[in-house]
Amino acid sequence: MNTIISPQLSHIETYLYRDNRPSHPLDFFVQLELEGDFCPERFQAAIGRTLPFHPLLQARVSEAGRQLKWCLRDSAAEISFQEQADSGTVAAINIQQNAGLKCWFSRSQPGTVVTFQFHHAATDGLGAFGFIEDVLRCYSSDETCLEKWEPRSVSRLKERHWCGYEKDSILNMVRRQAKALYASREFSGREFVPVKQHQLATGDDAPADSYPHFLSHQFSQEETQAMDALARRLSVSRNTLLLRNAFVAVDQFRQNLDEYSANDWMRIAVPGNVRFGKTNDNIPAANLFSMTFPAFSGLQISDHTALLQQIQQNMTASRRDYYLPTFLLALKAMTKIPGAMERTVKANKCMATFLLTNVGCPLQDFSSATCRDSTQHLLVVANVQLIPPMRPFQTISLAVMEHNQRQNVTMSYDARVHSQDEVQQMMNNLVQQFLLATD
Repeated sequence: MNTIISPQLSHIETYLYRDNRPSHPLDFFVQLELEGDFCPERFQAAIGRTLPFHPLLQARVSEAGRQLKWCLRDSAAEISFQEQADSGTVAAINIQQNAGLKCWFSRSQPGTVVTFQFHHAATDGLGAFGFIEDVLRCYSSDETCLEKWEPRSVSRLKERHWCGYEKDSILNMVRRQAKALYASREFSGREFVPVKQHQLATGDDAPADSYPHFLSHQFSQEETQAMDALARRLSVSRNTLLLRNAFVAVDQFRQNLDEYSANDWMRIAVPGNVRFGKTNDNIPAANLFSMTFPAFSGLQISDHTALLQQIQQNMTASRRDYYLPTFLLALKAMTKIPGAMERTVKANKCMATFLLTNVGCPLQDFSSATCRDSTQHLLVVANVQLIPPMRPFQTISLAVMEHNQRQNVTMSYDARVHSQDEVQQMMNNLVQQFLLATD
C-alpha cells in the first residue's frame, strides 16, 4: 500500500508540474458545506484511513536532472485536519516539499465547512472527488470499511500513463490523429485575447490577499430541470449550453471595455475526462484528463444559435476524432525534447481566455443523502463547491457541477485584475443567459 506503481511522472503530470508558478498556483479547492453533528476527530481518522488508497496525494515530486518521480515519504502524518477560524490567504502547495493535499474545517451557520486543497499535478477534479467520496464513506462506516470494500486498486495507477483512453487499431489512430492535426491548423498563429488586458504578474509574485477569490451561483432544481429540457429540445448536451452561454456572457462583459473588438478571438480551455467508460472509476486519485480548445470570434459569438451547433460539433469531434488524445500526444513529444516543456509553459502570451471545467454529478451518493457515524449522529452534505485554478492571462475560471439536482457554477478570479463587481457582472450575464433561454 505504501508504494506508487510507475513513480515516474506521466506526461500530463509533468506538464502540470512545470506549469505551476507562485503567481498562478496550480491548486484547486473543494468545499463541502456540512449540516448536522460533525465530529472533527472522526473525520480526521477517516482521512488517515483513506489516504493509503490514494498515494499520489501523499507524495512529493523529486527532481533529479530531467527525471521527475513521485517520492512517497512519511507525509501522511503531515496532512493535519484542524479548525481554521481565520479565512485569510491560503498558502499554495509546494509539491517538491509537501504532499499534494491540505485540508481543514471552519465553523459556520448552520454547520461546518470542510475545505480540501489539491495540487493539480497529484490529481484532477474527478480523482479528488473520488478521494472525498471515500472519506465520507469511511466517516459514516466502521474503521475497516475501506479494507472490506477495497474501492481503489493502487496497482492501477500505472494506467495513468496512457490515461485509460480506449485502445484502437493503428490505422484508426493514424487516421483520426491526422484529422485532428489538420483541424487544429486554423489555430496556428492566431492571437487570443484575455478577458481583460492587464500586466502579467511576475513569476515570483504571490496571488492577491485572501486567495483564493471566487463567487458561486446555485440554480434551483426547477431551473436545472428546465436546462435539461432545453438541451433535449435543441439536441445538445447541457455542457454545450454551458459553453455557449459562457462565451456569450464573457463577450458581453468585454463589449464594455475600451479594448473590445468584434474581431477578437476568445478561446476556452476545456478539460476532458479520458477515463474509458466505467473501467477506471475505481482508480485512485490521479490525472486522467486531456484538453480541447473551442475558439470563436466576437462576430461568431453574436449568432447564438449557430454558436451552439458549432460547439456541439466541436465537442463531439473532440472525443470521436481524437482531439483529446492529440493534446496528450503533443505532451509526450515535448517530454522527449530537452527544454520543450519549459518553453511551452512560458507565460509570454494568452493561450486561452479562460477555463471551464464540468465535473458532472460527483458525490451522487451524498447529494441529498446523510452520513451517520457509529453513534448515529446525522451529517448532511448540503452543498459542494469546486474552485478551479487559473493560468497566466486567464483571469477567470469556471467550474460547474450538479449537486442535489441543482446546477452549481463557481467562478474563481484574479483579484489583481478584476474587481468583485466585474466578476459579479460576468456571473450575472451567465445566469441571465440560462434564464432567458429557458423562459
